[in-house]
Amino acid sequence: MNSVFSSGVQAFQAATARLYAAAGMVNRVRPSTIPAALTQSASAPDAPAGRSDAPPPPAGPGGRVSSFDDDYVTAMVDMIKAEHQASAAVSVIRTADEMIGKLLDAKA
Repeated sequence: MNSVFSSGVQAFQAATARLYAAAGMVNRVRPSTIPAALTQSASAPDAPAGRSDAPPPPAGPGGRVSSFDDDYVTAMVDMIKAEHQASAAVSVIRTADEMIGKLLDAKA
């Protein structure tokens, strides 16, 4: 039973590490996404908010804008995977706990 419980705890720790890594990726990617209009409106109060005169970034192959999209999506998918991994680990931990409880009840 201890090995099952330990395995569940290790899986949960791995899920937590994966979540932190993905969240770090989102935080590294996000600052570059601030639109130029927002930075302009801070320096020029007369500029209309949310409007930028700058041309849009050139689209890459397949109409993709930049690798930012790939990095951001990958980080978000990793966060979802970490959530599922943590959920599965919690199920293993709960099952091990229930089994230990049943064994203790049987011995009593």
